[in-house]
Order: sequence, then structure tokens, then C-alpha cells
Amino acid sequence: MLDPSEIRGSLERILKSAPFRASRRMQKFLRYAVEESLAGRAETLKESVVGAAVFERDAAYDTRVDGIVRVEARRLRSKLTEYYQGEGASERIRIEFPSGCYAPAFTDSRQADALRTIAVMPFTSVQTESDQEFADGLTQELIYLLTRIPSLRVIAWNSVEKLRGLPNSDAARQLRADSILEGSVRRNASRVRIHVQLSAAATGVIEWNEVFERELTDLFSIQEDLARCIAHSLRVTVNRSAYSPDAEAYQLYVRGRHAWNRRTEAGFRKAVIFFERAVAIDPNFALAHAGLSDCHSLLCDFGFEPPATSIAAARAAAARALELDPTLAEAHCSSAFVFSMSDWDWEQAERSYRRAIELRPSYPTAHHWLGCDLLALQKRWDEAGREMEVAIALDPLEPALIESMNYLFLLSRRYSLAEERYHDLLKERPDYWKSYTGFGRVLTAQGRYGEAAEMLERGRSIAGDTPVILAALAHVRGLQGNSEAASGHVAALRQYARRRHVAWVTHAIAHLGLRDRAGALYCLERAAEARELSLAAIAVHPVYDELRGEPRLQELIARIGLS
Repeated sequence: MLDPSEIRGSLERILKSAPFRASRRMQKFLRYAVEESLAGRAETLKESVVGAAVFERDAAYDTRVDGIVRVEARRLRSKLTEYYQGEGASERIRIEFPSGCYAPAFTDSRQADALRTIAVMPFTSVQTESDQEFADGLTQELIYLLTRIPSLRVIAWNSVEKLRGLPNSDAARQLRADSILEGSVRRNASRVRIHVQLSAAATGVIEWNEVFERELTDLFSIQEDLARCIAHSLRVTVNRSAYSPDAEAYQLYVRGRHAWNRRTEAGFRKAVIFFERAVAIDPNFALAHAGLSDCHSLLCDFGFEPPATSIAAARAAAARALELDPTLAEAHCSSAFVFSMSDWDWEQAERSYRRAIELRPSYPTAHHWLGCDLLALQKRWDEAGREMEVAIALDPLEPALIESMNYLFLLSRRYSLAEERYHDLLKERPDYWKSYTGFGRVLTAQGRYGEAAEMLERGRSIAGDTPVILAALAHVRGLQGNSEAASGHVAALRQYARRRHVAWVTHAIAHLGLRDRAGALYCLERAAEARELSLAAIAVHPVYDELRGEPRLQELIARIGLS
């Protein structure tokens, strides 16, 4: 915990510096934000509040029309960067404003400097395609081992794999990595030879290189030897893994996580098959049990399976993973998701998420779910934003994480910022359906129904007639006054429900489009009885704003522990 007097001392030096001393308004902005945060009122630092307090906007101030706070916040971040690159280069206490936040974060630069970011690029095979799969598996396991080191920030496989074959300097720039680890693999029937080198991203200078040659039966020993040598070069330590799974089971696990990361129904179901095969080969493989838990949780969260069966399976798989390995971060994270989204036990869920992060600081999913599926639902916006920033830093090319940060901006009513970020996401990932449907939700919340419907339809053209998209279309068309189109989407949703599971929450959103509040509330109450996961957003999601005055909604919010 930083001393407030030290923070105030740093503030005064900033205000007297060249980037700030000529700008009274920028001084006022920075001082106000810092003092409010030190007084414990960081959560109140919204765009409208800052506009009134710093820029003297009146009660009629509309943040959608007047973007002065957003513009000045960008200038403030730029001036702080200029200060720390110049006069403030030796400052120990740093005052920074995370993207999308108007509350400052206070850090100790000595601690920040100690956290080194490393990108393990996909190892190359000099032989066949099957050998490349072997090399990829080796890379992923090495990443996993390194993520257990608290003083390292390790970029996730999901992002480094997208930059396969890119020059190190370009990859390091996109991943914001300090060090690059690369290697080549050659194997025959019984032996494997691995050449590895670690280089500084900024200079390309080789810091360490080694050649390992072992029997193929010693694969996990090779991986741990590699991890320890790299850790030694970086002056950190890594502990030996408690369990070495069957090699075939591990490869199945890797393929399962790859499928799970697609965040589609087909991907989740394919991942279940891989994880179940891994467990059949090696019943004591805790990671595969945790993977199964996450599959069943997201099949339910995305509305593809009912909670009664999917959450029971998720809970059992997470419990088995913890039984096999109480130090497994993934298992604690899997349990935390069930504790929060299904059990509504927010305190236990947070303890489990924090434990997962303690065990594996570079696990993006733990930071992601803690930020988006717990802290945000409790309106702890700044904390949620910081967790999402960490998740994105660890897996910067994963669109699901970027979209979740945009979703956080939607929940916290920072619509202009959400819109700006969705434009960026559309440029980067025009093939990702949530780039469009998420944007559609933001436009709906701003009353721009025609644009919202267009975005939802574009998402539908990629993802197909999923219940969530059909309900969102029924909602926006109803709000637009096009009752015929809204009724058509509701009919399509009902037709879908004759074949497949459709969540009560999904039906509730469709009823809101038809202006049927009673029907929407009835569906939400049925969702509570079923303990549907998406119900947890009712306290914060703008789609329910028209029901805020309804006592039945407030009773539901209290029931899930978020009043």
C-alpha cells in the first residue's frame, strides 16, 4: 500500500513540471482525480462527474454530444507519458490513468520494473507436420510452466501463435514483450534435440542459448529443464511441477484448449471430446478436468445448455481437478466461475479467483473472469478495468478479451468509449461475430436502433440464428417501433426453442422488445429459479434499465446478492 503523502508529493512535482505548469485546467483535472481517489471516492469518477467538477458543465451536460472529458483525458495521459519520459524519469511513484478510466492508478515503479514480459514464440520443427504439432505442444507446455513464476508476465499461446513466422522485432512490438524466446526441434524415433535462445526484444542481443538432447520419454523433464534455465537467465526461480501427465493426454488437452478458445458452440463441444479422451487416458490429469469444467460452464453461459445439467458437470469436474491438485490455478478459476455465476457466492468466488492468480499470475482467464464476471457485476468498475487490462496484456491478440473490455464499458455506461473501441475491433477482427453484436448492444443502449439492428444482422450473418442474436434483434426492432419485425424474430426464437434449449433470460430480452414488462419479469424469475448464469448481469446491464423501478426486479437483484 503506497503512502498517500508520497503520492501527493509526486503529484506536486508533476503539477510544477513543464508539461503541466502552463495548463491550469489540466492541473485541476489531475489534482481532482488524485484527491478523489485518495479520499476513497474513485468509483464516483465518471465522465459526467468529471465534466461538472473540472470543466464546469451544467446539469444538462450530455456526454454523448460533448466529449470534452474524453478528449482531455487523452491529453492528460499524453502529458503524463511526456513527464515520465523526461523530468519524471526517476520518479518512484507513478500516477497513471488506465485506458477508459478517469480514476488514477498509483504504482511503485521499482515493483513495475521487476515484472518482465516474455513471449515464447512457437518453436519450429525442421521435419514433418506431425513434428510441428510436437513442437507446438512443447511451446505451450513451456509457456504454462513459466506462467507459474510470479515475477514474470508471460504472453499466452493464443496470441504468440497468431504471429508465427513474424520477425522477432515485429512480434515483440505487437506483444509488448521485453524478451523473446525461440527454439527449433528435431526428433527421431527415440530422441529429441532442442535448440533454444533467449534475446532482448529491444536490441536483439542474445542473453542465453542452449541445446538439449534427451530421450523422448523424458519430454516433461526437458520442458522443466528449459524453464529452469530460462528462469535462471532472468534471475527468477521456477518450482518443479507436481505431476507429469501422459504425453498423449497432454496433446489432447492442448487441442481441447485450442478448440475452447474459439468461443463457439462447436468449439466448446469439440473441446469436451478432447478433454474427455485425455481424462480417459490419464484419469489423474487435473488440467483436463479443469478444461472440462470450463467447457460446461461456457456452454451454459452462452445459453447452449441448461444449468441443471451443465453446471452440475462443471462443478464436479472442477472439484475433481482440485482434489487431484490443490495448487492448480485453472481448477481454482473454474470453481470461482461456478461460485459466482451459479451459486451467487461472490465472496468465495473472489477468494478462489485471487488464489488462482496467486498460483499462476500470468493466467489470462483468471484476470478476465474476475474482472468481467465478478468485479464488474458488483460495479467495482476501476478494479474490473485493471484486471481486464492485465488479461489483455497477457493475451493481446485475443478478440474475446478485447470485446469483454468493451462490454465492461457498456455496463459502466461509457458508451462513447465503447463505441470507439468497437470500431477498432471491427477493423482488427471483421470475422469475429461479437465485434458486431457487442457493438449492436452499445448502439441500442444509446437509442440508435437502426444502426444497432444493422450491426446485429452483420453478426447474425457470421454466427447464424443463435438465440442471443434473435432476442437482441427482437429487442431493438421492438424499441424501433417495428413490431412486425420484432414479432418475426420472437417467432423464430420460439421455433428454435422447440429444437434446442433457450435460456429464460433470452426470452426476457425478447419480451422487452415487445414492451411486455410483465412477461420479461416472469422470464427473469424463471431464470432465477433455474440459476441461469446470464441473470447475474441484471444489476448492471442497460438492457434492464426500463425495469429498474419494478420491485420484482429489485427483489431478483437482492436474491442474487448484488443489491
